[in-house]
Amino acid sequence: MGLNAKKIPALLLLAAFLQAGLAHAEQDQIYPGLTEGVRQTLRARYEQSQGTELRKLLYLVDLVSKTDLEILYDGTFFRTAAISPFVRLFVLQHYKNQPAEKWLREWCSTSRRGNPISVRFPNGTTVTALELLVGELKSL
Repeated sequence: MGLNAKKIPALLLLAAFLQAGLAHAEQDQIYPGLTEGVRQTLRARYEQSQGTELRKLLYLVDLVSKTDLEILYDGTFFRTAAISPFVRLFVLQHYKNQPAEKWLREWCSTSRRGNPISVRFPNGTTVTALELLVGELKSL
């Protein structure tokens, strides 16, 4: 199955679960591939940047790229590590100087068919992502 621009924004929603879960659980158990050292490096890089709205989105993409979780988009699962380069490009091409939360709501709250975008965790649990993602953005 090929990737297209309609499917790529779903990856950004995964970031909410990565960051929100880190405060409550051992990330190596829930987020395979994401170590504390990698998370700290990415956070430090973000904090050294100017903290623009675009940089917030790119931080979330960078964070997600280090995991092995899956995004459920219109019935198809996508591995985050495989699609993250395309997601970064999508963000750079479609970002128009708007608040990160507005951009996420426009591009990542539901699929083009109107289905909620979900994340599948290693234990098989599938959850929606937008509420947690917005919460994570507010913490940056």
